[in-house]
Amino acid sequence: MHHRAKPWRFAHRYLLGLRVSHTDTIRGFKVVTGLNPAGEKTLVIWRNVAEKSNEALDEFFKRQKYNTKDMEFAVIYVNGDNNLENLKRADETWKVRRTEDEFKRLMFDVQDV
Repeated sequence: MHHRAKPWRFAHRYLLGLRVSHTDTIRGFKVVTGLNPAGEKTLVIWRNVAEKSNEALDEFFKRQKYNTKDMEFAVIYVNGDNNLENLKRADETWKVRRTEDEFKRLMFDVQDV
């Protein structure tokens, strides 16, 4: 039986340098957790933006309790426009980055080449 590679998983692994510890699909959201090259706990959420609105993303994020202390992430990557940063409490320090912006920066940054 032939298994097809999941490009989104490999993109995170190779472009972000993510050491993947877990992957899952939860209610239509692809979720990847791991450590970035700096050793920071990292969360990646991928969604089909035509099917999953910002409101659906916010609700998913709250239901998964990603913003609680025992699940704290230093960096959260999300594809598409989002407003997750607005859900952060004053005592939380995580940063949200758009996956597309980060991939573009990493793929086309030739400054050190």
